[in-house]
Amino acid sequence: MSNLNQPKQLPRVAMLVATLALWAGTAQAAIIGTYTTDSDFTTAVSGSTLETFNTQITAVNNGNRETYDYGPFLIDKYRIGPNTGAGSRIGDWQGRPSATLPDVIIFDDSMIAWGGFINTQIGGNGVGIQVTVELLAGNVVIGTVGANTSPNNGFLGFLSDAAFNTIRLTSVGSGADNYFLDNMRYKPTSQSVPEPASLALLGVGMLGMAGVMRRRRTLR
Repeated sequence: MSNLNQPKQLPRVAMLVATLALWAGTAQAAIIGTYTTDSDFTTAVSGSTLETFNTQITAVNNGNRETYDYGPFLIDKYRIGPNTGAGSRIGDWQGRPSATLPDVIIFDDSMIAWGGFINTQIGGNGVGIQVTVELLAGNVVIGTVGANTSPNNGFLGFLSDAAFNTIRLTSVGSGADNYFLDNMRYKPTSQSVPEPASLALLGVGMLGMAGVMRRRRTLR
């Protein structure tokens, strides 16, 4: 008789069934929905937090980078050399990243959504600002503002079914482009509701565990 039929092995089988069911729900590639209007994004991400940047934050120097602590998140930027952006201002955030020296937004908690108004009309060189999110499976480009035919002043946001902590803003081409970020919205995973598919997989795992435990009682 196979060892799997022995009562002492059954709890391990039950745990394996449940684990595989849960893993199947998280192993798929992330599904990301992008938004170019604030109203649609706000509706899709109900309960999100709005940051208006109305408080000016003092920078903390870290070598050739400087960090601005807004509480739930930090913004880290390059600080050496001219025209690297003013950083924290009353009413918005100003940056001037290059393609290789990004402005980085780092959240304390895991997020499922991010968005904001990006304006590249003043002081930019016309190459545009690219928004990238860092996911466990790799970086994903969300979109650009001010590049090619995209508007120089507009909203860009996204909703992801995979958690993230870091957003990168870079210039699209060579050189650096100036931008202003305002009315930034974000939502942590702690406020999200599990998707029906994930709940179904959890149910499959729990049913498998219950069935195996019943079989164990029968074999006693």
